Amino acid sequence: MFPDRVLSGMRPTGALHLGHYHGVLKNWIRLQHEHPCLFFVADWHALTTHYEEPGSIEQNAWDMVIDWLAAGVDPSLATLFIQSRIPEHAELHLLLSMMTPLGWLERVPTYKDQQEKLTDRELSTYGFLGYPLLQSADILVYRATLVPVGEDQVPHIEFTREIARRFNHLYGREPGFEEKALAAVKKLGSRRAKLYTQLRTRYQEQGDQQALEAGHALVDEAQNLSLGDRERLFGYLEGGGKMILSEPEALLTQASKMPGLDGQKMSKSYNNAITLREDADSVTRKIRTMPTDPARVRRTDPGEPQKCPVWQFHLVYSDARTQEWVTAGCRSAGIGCLECKQPAIDAVLREQEPMRERAEAYLEDPTLVRNIIEDGCDRARKQDDHYFITGRLKEIIVLANGEKVPPADMEMAIALDPLFEQVLVLGEGRPYLTALVVLNADLWPGLAQECGLDPMAYASLEDPRLLGLLQRRIKAALKDFPGFAKIRRVTALLEPWTVDNGLMTPTLKVKRKQVLDQYGPQVRAMYDEGPAAA
Repeated sequence: MFPDRVLSGMRPTGALHLGHYHGVLKNWIRLQHEHPCLFFVADWHALTTHYEEPGSIEQNAWDMVIDWLAAGVDPSLATLFIQSRIPEHAELHLLLSMMTPLGWLERVPTYKDQQEKLTDRELSTYGFLGYPLLQSADILVYRATLVPVGEDQVPHIEFTREIARRFNHLYGREPGFEEKALAAVKKLGSRRAKLYTQLRTRYQEQGDQQALEAGHALVDEAQNLSLGDRERLFGYLEGGGKMILSEPEALLTQASKMPGLDGQKMSKSYNNAITLREDADSVTRKIRTMPTDPARVRRTDPGEPQKCPVWQFHLVYSDARTQEWVTAGCRSAGIGCLECKQPAIDAVLREQEPMRERAEAYLEDPTLVRNIIEDGCDRARKQDDHYFITGRLKEIIVLANGEKVPPADMEMAIALDPLFEQVLVLGEGRPYLTALVVLNADLWPGLAQECGLDPMAYASLEDPRLLGLLQRRIKAALKDFPGFAKIRRVTALLEPWTVDNGLMTPTLKVKRKQVLDQYGPQVRAMYDEGPAAA
């Protein structure tokens, strides 16, 4: 229903080790070539367990980003950012907390599990209880569809899906939803509209899952729909309201097979880790002093590879031929333990060498890392699908000169053009009608490009080329609609609205004061009911 987008984050708890590389980062590197990806530093999540010692979090965050870059995460392919620099995460978390039942949080399996494991910390806090909801906000604010997780994190994704369903159920029923949905169906064209209706009937009457999937594909393929209309059609297909928040899927990843130096899972807390950028002498020393099969007390004693922690390194790094050499040599005492360890040492150092080289530039000039994160934060803020949190994009006022034109008819006429996301006609039976029109966020960049303008530049809003194009589009919409023969002139005046304490306030000129004085409640209601307040 929504375009695939991957989101994943890591808590900044210190230098990353080879377990992180084989368990997470190698997967990220693959995914960045397959999907749009957002990878973020989850510094707010680190506070849920380290709130008493926040001082190390910032430096850990920068060190972790260098580890990502050293491992091969490419900022030209993926968006890298720091969670706390995107306040929309906290805003959505707050809003979601208003509708999340307390029991949903208490039943998350990892809540009690982590409390039992981290006995040295006081975790009877709202932040720790609510961290699964913050995870949900991280995902939902970008409408991420794919979240790479291990099996132990799948309950968190299901929790997020439940939150999205509850949100859509509570807030997806907008006033006049069915009428707007039927108007959106007409925009599909007669043939597609008929097929959509048939698929909707099959799904709702027979529970035909294939019909539902075909309906989703039909809406996805439509090129002339606004984001709001897509949400309505997805919801109408399933018999609900607008699908405002998407339900993410868990992208299951294999658990890291990278063992620690003692054969347990590699972890800093076990003091058995090799960090990504650890110097070669330290790596060599650590592996050479690893424990081996206790049966090999003397060089001539045979051993069993399955009982030796070094064998786990060979399973990760060595090819079949080397593994056969190790197995035969160990069981026959043909090789000693130091001989067995050397291929593993060489393989780890080969893996780390390009990481150390890539990291060197960022260590010499930390501003490079700062710039990458600053750019990533900007890109994350501009993700087109979380505008419902950050506010409306562009709005215009249209003055139409006519005689007793029914406002509802005029709204319907203009709304038939997919360029216009939302229309509100002000004035009942007056010779001059004012229509407040919200431009479709998806089509705005193309519209600006068509006029040779920068969609991000404020000056574009008053450019005569843009205003002329809008006038022509509105005239065309009215011309083809019955009952508008007497409309003689359309004047487009394009300016943004600003928001102050939740209320729309006038900016610049263009009869803004008169419009708000006379129709303020209607205009503000339109703002509150639109995508920005979803």
